Amino acid sequence: MRLSRDQLAELDGVLDAGPAATGWEDQRRTLARIRDHIGARFGVQYTIPGTWYLLRRRGWTCQLGARRGRAGRRRDRGMEEGDLAAGKWTAAALAAWIVFEDETGQALRPPRFRTWGRRGITPVIRVRGGSGPVSAAGLACCRPGHRTRLIYRMRHYRGRKGQTKAFT
Repeated sequence: MRLSRDQLAELDGVLDAGPAATGWEDQRRTLARIRDHIGARFGVQYTIPGTWYLLRRRGWTCQLGARRGRAGRRRDRGMEEGDLAAGKWTAAALAAWIVFEDETGQALRPPRFRTWGRRGITPVIRVRGGSGPVSAAGLACCRPGHRTRLIYRMRHYRGRKGQTKAFT
């Protein structure tokens, strides 16, 4: 079963109104979401390739965003038996400070992604944020018999001339 001309015109109106009009949380249109919307609204079941073909015939194209790499995680290396990891018994015996350091960075712009839009018209997706990246560095310091301490610094890069982007 296919959509009638009236149903296709109604679908075009819904898609032109934007993703927020269909109740989706974010601004992406995916083939699965459009397929499910067609099934719920019109009672017609399409496959993913059928939805792709339908959108192409109606003048929609897939807008590709830039690829984004993700940080990978290493295998989980658990802690040793007892309260301290291997090699920390000497520090505990000497009552020395044990310090864990880490730093991270986060861009305030959201990632790019794919969405569907009319051919030749790039969809505008409104997002919040967008100033420069933020870097954070922190030290967690612990010593037997003392209060644990957290020391941290944050750096917000605003693009000013001569301003460093991250910690040195």
